[in-house]
Formats: sequence, C-alpha cells, structure tokens
Amino acid sequence: MSLILIVVIIFAAIVLFIYKQNKNRRVLPKHIAKVKELAHYFNSTTIQINFSVHDLDDGISKTSDTITCSIFGISAYNNKILNERYEDAIILFDPDSNQLFNVEEFINSGLLPEIIVNELADFYNIKPETFEFSDNNDLATDFVLLKTGVWMGDKINGNIELMQGHAIAFESWSNLRDCVEQLEFVITQWLKNEADVENVTVEKVN
Repeated sequence: MSLILIVVIIFAAIVLFIYKQNKNRRVLPKHIAKVKELAHYFNSTTIQINFSVHDLDDGISKTSDTITCSIFGISAYNNKILNERYEDAIILFDPDSNQLFNVEEFINSGLLPEIIVNELADFYNIKPETFEFSDNNDLATDFVLLKTGVWMGDKINGNIELMQGHAIAFESWSNLRDCVEQLEFVITQWLKNEADVENVTVEKVN
C-alpha cells in the first residue's frame, strides 16, 4: 500500500469519525439500503481487464490473458510483475464502454452519504472522448484496457478503437487500484458505523 493511500485512508477515517459525531443528521433505513446495494453492486458486477501494449508497427497486443473480476476485485489483483510494469500506464476503455460503472445513477440517487458520493466522483468520466495513439511515438506504449459495457451519453458514430476518460481514477493503473481500495474502505466503515455491518465481503482476485 502506497504512503499516499495510507494518508488518504487515515484522512477518510477522521472524516468518518466526525461524520458519526454529527447528531443533527438522520440516517434512515433507505439510506442504509442504498449503501448496501452499492456494496453488492461492486462485489457482483464483473468487468474485463487486458494489460496491453501499442506498438507503432504491430498495433495493439495483449501481454496477459483477459482478467475477469468484480469492481472491488481490482484493488486485490496481486500479479506483482504486471502491477509494477503497468503502475503508471493509462486506463482506456473498449469501444462499447466509457465508464467503469453507472456512477451518475448512484451520485444522483440522493440516498448516498456525501462522503461516499465524493469517492464516487473520482470515477466519473464527465466528458469521455475517443483516443488515438500518436504516430510520432516510436516507443511501445503500455496501457490497461477495460471492458465494462457501461456507456454514458450518446453513442459516437464511426469506427472507434478506444475511449479515454479523464476522471482521477483513470489517470493510471495505480490510481485506479488506489481509488477502488479507498472506495471500499469508506463504504465498509460507513456500514460498520451506521448499520452495524462488521464487514463487506470482497471478491479477491489471484
């Protein structure tokens, strides 16, 4: 776990403590139900991940088999070689995806606590766009390709190879893993504090 993530988790724990001490708020059963629904969604919704490389001469190829895991399973992926090689690699989406999950639906539900909504915002690709590799780059480029099947907005006409989002989580593979781990931590702690749920079962990917 990176030092930055440790600091972020400590900060989130402090915010959660302050939030719990606020006696003026009301946590209703429907709020708890929505957070549980969110946790279940991240545990059960599967995506496909390809660690890929683009070469000016050979085009796009994969450096590993396709990985299928839950969204929460992203942070648990433990292939040290790939994690290190792709640590700073950008995240791209296949032509049928431009979001990791339907973040807009959850953010706009009005039932999630602000501290969780703030974490979800790190995954929100407000203006995703098509992506093309530069013809001027003679070096091979590593990237991580996600296939989620989630598309926000109008479909783009024409031939599309890749989509790019600009949310914080998709700046790099390490960012995505850290953001997922942080989101899992905040949801788990909130449920523990507000719903007496001791833990959220998270799919571990080997």
